[in-house]
Amino acid sequence: MKTKILNETFGLKEFRPYQSEIIDAIFNQDNKGILTVMPTSSGKSLLYQLPSLISENLTIVISPLISLMKDQVDFLRSKGIAAEFYNSSLLESEKRQVEKKLINQSIKLLYVAPERFDDQNFKQAVQMTNKIGLFAVDESHCISSWGHDFRPSYRKLTDVIEFLKPQQIIALTATATKRVQKDICKQLNIPNAAKFVTGFYRPDLSLHVKRCTSDTKIQKIVRQIKAFRNMGKDTGIIYSPTRGFVDQIYNELQKEGITSSVYHAGLSDAAREQSQNNWFRNGGIIIATVAFGMGIDKPDVRFILHAGLPSSVENYYQEIGRASRDGKGAICCIYFDPFKDIGLQEFFIEMSYPPDDEIVTFWSWCCRVADNNKLITMTQKDMAERSGVKSHCVPGCISKLKENGLITTLGRGKYEIRNKNIFLNSTTFNFDQLNEQRQSRFDTLHEMSDFVNNNDDCRMLQILHYFDDYSRIKKCNKCDICIDRIKRTKPVEEK
Repeated sequence: MKTKILNETFGLKEFRPYQSEIIDAIFNQDNKGILTVMPTSSGKSLLYQLPSLISENLTIVISPLISLMKDQVDFLRSKGIAAEFYNSSLLESEKRQVEKKLINQSIKLLYVAPERFDDQNFKQAVQMTNKIGLFAVDESHCISSWGHDFRPSYRKLTDVIEFLKPQQIIALTATATKRVQKDICKQLNIPNAAKFVTGFYRPDLSLHVKRCTSDTKIQKIVRQIKAFRNMGKDTGIIYSPTRGFVDQIYNELQKEGITSSVYHAGLSDAAREQSQNNWFRNGGIIIATVAFGMGIDKPDVRFILHAGLPSSVENYYQEIGRASRDGKGAICCIYFDPFKDIGLQEFFIEMSYPPDDEIVTFWSWCCRVADNNKLITMTQKDMAERSGVKSHCVPGCISKLKENGLITTLGRGKYEIRNKNIFLNSTTFNFDQLNEQRQSRFDTLHEMSDFVNNNDDCRMLQILHYFDDYSRIKKCNKCDICIDRIKRTKPVEEK
């Protein structure tokens, strides 16, 4: 039956590797949950779309990406499948229409943002519908505080699952270390889930690490871009660790007469959208911070350059995964300054996870300066100057105090503190969790450092083993380590 649906409904001749086995596992009553870790573009969406047509019951898909929801629902509707999405982009009247369809049991597959389960009308409508056959958690790494894109709203899914009692749960993600895999299963209460971790081998990618100093980095990147253009490789992404470096690279390319565009959080929403859309339509070079790329599926990206050390192997793999979607090959290079790049990433970690003493100092200052209404009206820049806290730590201090319910943001530059008399200790602030999260980020940074400092092992096999994917043992023979090994062992030709 599944093959017939694959052919007739989805117009596909055959399943991709492991798709058939995972779909079978969903309907195997012995399996109490499924965990699927497969890279982007390996066909994860089919793993819940196709079963929704086999089951008589509703399939719910949890997704944090509003734009992706719409794209998938439009695709499913074009196939005649009764699909809907429920997220913040809908008008109230549109939400009521979806709720009515749920109650009338006329929806086969529903995409939901995790925050929507705070809406009591929606929860009641879901409860009144037919049974939940499959509860699919896409981007499931978001549920783990060890993951690269942790979202607190995902933690509520444990209660949602207990409320809905779906017949089967499948967690899907493109990147998850062994630690994150374990945490996903723990958070979703599927500790004995059947695991499918595969597909990380990319024979079309050639991975390289080029050591350099920060002073020579841009010049090396410009020379590489010129070489790519001479090879006919015109479309690619240059990832930069900072906005300032994005602009520097852009300016140097301009001096060489090389057209490019930029993408970072310093631009307006409209400017970022225009930059992304133009690049997607016309190709060429885009220089961006790591915020760029989510949901991008451009087939002909021929190179990915990192103008600095990625923060983790997970992020690195996700970013190079945007290359060669058509399978025709791409070159991926990291330009690594061993003296400065690691320190920069450590700086970023401290920004997001400030040292305990900085948070204590900042909170004590907040209690002193808050007015009688417990309000502080001040920019973060002014806060940094007056509190005695390192300026780059202030946003992280505010964020962590908010997470612990001690500060509320009322508006731009306006904050309310909970109580001036609260003293920070283990009962009022979760220092243990903060320290665990900070150490986790340092651990992943050290793993990334090990990757770039490796001089012996095939880089592609390094990545596979990192993700617990042992489906391949042969070296790639395309990375810089393999190429150097082949050169060293190649017999010298007689003259």
